[in-house]
Amino acid sequence: SLKQANLEGANLSESYLRKASLEGANLKGVNFEKSYLRKANLKGVNLQEANLKGVNLSGANLEQANLAMANLEKASLRVAKLKKANLKKASLKSAGLSFVNLVDADLEKADFKEASLLGVNFSRANLKSANLQNARIPSTNFQGANLLGAVLPEYRPEFFQSPLEPPNLEGAIMPDGKVYGKDSR
Repeated sequence: SLKQANLEGANLSESYLRKASLEGANLKGVNFEKSYLRKANLKGVNLQEANLKGVNLSGANLEQANLAMANLEKASLRVAKLKKANLKKASLKSAGLSFVNLVDADLEKADFKEASLLGVNFSRANLKSANLQNARIPSTNFQGANLLGAVLPEYRPEFFQSPLEPPNLEGAIMPDGKVYGKDSR
């Protein structure tokens, strides 16, 4: 167990840490590139400015973690728990986030360009000025989220002609400042 450990700036690239317990650890600036952290307990960790490019974090618990300015490009976060996590200015380009819990997360200025966001729960999340350009968002829940100034994927009706549900935007603050459902009636 590396619970509460201070590994700031360490090079842990290509590490195998399946189900590792790093709860509350200081991992600021750590290089985890191409590491395997599936089902790891990273609750409350500091991963600010960490390199998590290509990392497998599927099923990991990252609730209340600080991932501000972290590089998560091409990372796999399928079914990960990121409730109340801080991902301000994080890069999640081309990342796989299917069915991730991001309820109450701070994603201000996060970059989700070309990410897979199938079934993600963004309820009450702060996505102010976030980039979701070309992201795939079917069955995604944006209920009550703040999308003020965000760049949303271009709406393509043919994309939604599938068994998947369109995104839920009820009560979300849209990029133009209007509340979806309330101001659009």
